[in-house]
Amino acid sequence: MIRATATLAAAALMLSLPTAASAAPAAVAPSAVTVSAPAVASATSARPQGSYGVKVVSVTDGDTIRVRVKGRSTPVRLIGLNAPETNPRQCYGTQATSRMKQLTKGGTVYIKADGSQGNKDKYGRLLRHVYTPGGTSLALKMIEGGYAREYTYNRKYAGQYSHRLAQSRAKSAKRGLWRSCVSTRSRRRSAPAARSRATSAAAASGSTTCPGSASTT
Repeated sequence: MIRATATLAAAALMLSLPTAASAAPAAVAPSAVTVSAPAVASATSARPQGSYGVKVVSVTDGDTIRVRVKGRSTPVRLIGLNAPETNPRQCYGTQATSRMKQLTKGGTVYIKADGSQGNKDKYGRLLRHVYTPGGTSLALKMIEGGYAREYTYNRKYAGQYSHRLAQSRAKSAKRGLWRSCVSTRSRRRSAPAARSRATSAAAASGSTTCPGSASTT
């Protein structure tokens, strides 16, 4: 009886112990790791939506170029920009024209209409924003360098704030025309005042001599 009881206890003990198969932790299959390929910037990703490429035919001056649209040479006036003229010659007009030629020397630009502006100006030129193939605004580059001024005709246009901020910085730094042309205008304005002071001084001393005339004393 005692032997039978011991046998039954041993059997119960063996059943309560975990088997080697159940004691071992289940192997976890490694999950597949997905590695994303690095994003590659598209060659056209920087270009403003709605713009399209055209070939540059020539540069008229710092704010006007000619491009080929549907096989025809077409003048384009850049929106938000006013550069000095070359005909008649104005201060910094030559430098502005040269800079525009540098910016368009690649031969291709991208143009985009602005719904806030008309399609053409009174001279028949297309009114467009103009960009390099990399998406750089030509008008903004001209203003940043002090080659031209910001220009708003009638209504606000896309990018006006950036243009005005760039002009403020160029003016503060006295870049380009903000150094050369402002000083020229200042000299021209000061010349009449200087002549007036000289005439007043001469009158006070009793002299009647006038610039360009013989003395009457």
